[in-house]
Amino acid sequence: MASLRFRGKFKIQDSSGNLIVYKRNDVVYYEGNSYVATGNTSGFTPRHTHKHARWKKLDVPDSNIDGGHFTLEE
Repeated sequence: MASLRFRGKFKIQDSSGNLIVYKRNDVVYYEGNSYVATGNTSGFTPRHTHKHARWKKLDVPDSNIDGGHFTLEE
């Protein structure tokens, strides 16, 4: 099993203007939903439909993750 890493609110760029690279199993909030990266990704919002976006919406009952420990079966 792989552990998920909570990264907070989704941002496309850091404070220096560089694209943020999210790694597989990183979890972010975006527009009221939680998403997990299915592979390394940058430059795409979690709702983007491009095949390289590599985001999957998490289906959790209260639509958020509070930073607790979560796992993904591989």
